[in-house]
Amino acid sequence: MPSHDTSDQISFCCCVCPHGGDRLADEFRCAAPGSDPANVSAASARTSERRCSRGRRAGAPCQPTPYGQNQNCWPESGPGCNSLPFRYRIARVMEHQTTVPGAPFQVSDGSRSARALGLLAYVVITVSFIDTMAQLPVLSPFAASLGAGATMIGVILATYSLANMLGNLGAGVIVDRCGRRAGIIGGMATAGIAVALYAVVLTPGQLIALRALHGLGGAVLVPAAFAYAADISGSRRAGRSMGYSGAAVGIAALIGPAGGGVLRSIFGFAPLFITLAALMAITALLVMALLPESYREERTEQRHSFRERLVPLLRNPALHFALIAVFCVQFAMGALAHSLPLGIEALGYSAARTGMLFSVFSFVAIMLFVLPTAGLSDRYGRPRVTRLGLALMAVGLTMVTLSGTLGAMTLAMMVYGAGYGFVFPALCATVVDQTGPANRGTGFGVFYAVFSLGVAVGPIAAGVATDAGVRPLGAVAAVLLAAQLLLVLQQLFARRTRPAA
Repeated sequence: MPSHDTSDQISFCCCVCPHGGDRLADEFRCAAPGSDPANVSAASARTSERRCSRGRRAGAPCQPTPYGQNQNCWPESGPGCNSLPFRYRIARVMEHQTTVPGAPFQVSDGSRSARALGLLAYVVITVSFIDTMAQLPVLSPFAASLGAGATMIGVILATYSLANMLGNLGAGVIVDRCGRRAGIIGGMATAGIAVALYAVVLTPGQLIALRALHGLGGAVLVPAAFAYAADISGSRRAGRSMGYSGAAVGIAALIGPAGGGVLRSIFGFAPLFITLAALMAITALLVMALLPESYREERTEQRHSFRERLVPLLRNPALHFALIAVFCVQFAMGALAHSLPLGIEALGYSAARTGMLFSVFSFVAIMLFVLPTAGLSDRYGRPRVTRLGLALMAVGLTMVTLSGTLGAMTLAMMVYGAGYGFVFPALCATVVDQTGPANRGTGFGVFYAVFSLGVAVGPIAAGVATDAGVRPLGAVAAVLLAAQLLLVLQQLFARRTRPAA
């Protein structure tokens, strides 16, 4: 029986599972080198059967080998390996991963190293959003302090979204070709430099240029972070993993605006921007030191052009479903961001009440992201859970439109948050389902381009509806209900046009 060596020549175990999985090994023993898996004890086989899908590659030979000599092998979480310091084990994993650039991996084996890597991935997602969230309450006053008028402030705010939307489309190719880790580091460095330069900007024109740079950095960073989280979770747990990713975004939405407002009030604009840039720099250094690459293309394999990557995704009916739905979801969010503050003010409440209502929405959504409800789409299917979420969002918007008291609006935002909590993990998981490691970055790039488009169009449509004398949130609720029918028709059409097997 092989032993786990704690020296530099660490033993790793890879076996063939008795029922066609990837690995046969439990936490206490491995099968002997070259042995038939059928000869392993029944107790070990029962334990191993639950772990089969967590190995490196299907069909790998049962060969405990010194570290790095067999690319089919993955570290076994036995007593010897677990006795090593965490940083040492992570370094070994990273060293191994850099030797097999074309091989995506999963770290969902429940070990302490795996949980730590997953946690770091979600921290990266939080930081990816917190720089923009923290600027929400301060960017307009900052632009005004530079001499920008109302129209110029609008242009400054819109520049980030426009650059981000256009950058998302091309960023996916960068993430697929160069790797998720490289995309995270490069995107965070670009965005961090732009935010740091906010502190020394002198004119509105300079701020517009930096907003464009910031948007391009975020365009690479966010798809890379989500693709990384998807890679390490695997498709079967995609709904749950994307729920945690959504919770990371929600945490940024909760603490970002409040923290940004407090820092600006106490220290001013420049220290706030420097603090955000420092946070991004520290996170990028942690990624460089601890986060292994989850996927990047082999340099020897054929490189596909942007068009060759994009066209198959745009022809995928299941991805059409996700893109239509995410546009509707973010269209509604943009309209709500425009209309809710005005409605609260019309009722005679302060702006602080608006912040409280958005916090209620975020809290409910985060709870659904982290509870087992995030995995409902893994069990019942992405379309069904998506339609449930859209229906709840429509009900919540209708309640907001009809509400005349703060209590009623609070209940309405809870319903709306529940809908968002169902729909977001299901849509992100759909992207995971419909992409492989080679084009997942491109898939999330397209997804977030449409996401940004919805955010940009929603407030404009709400403003037009308001000027026309129409209740904007009621109209958006009707749009969400109409989207239900559109999504059903899209699924029926996709089934009818699907080629026979």
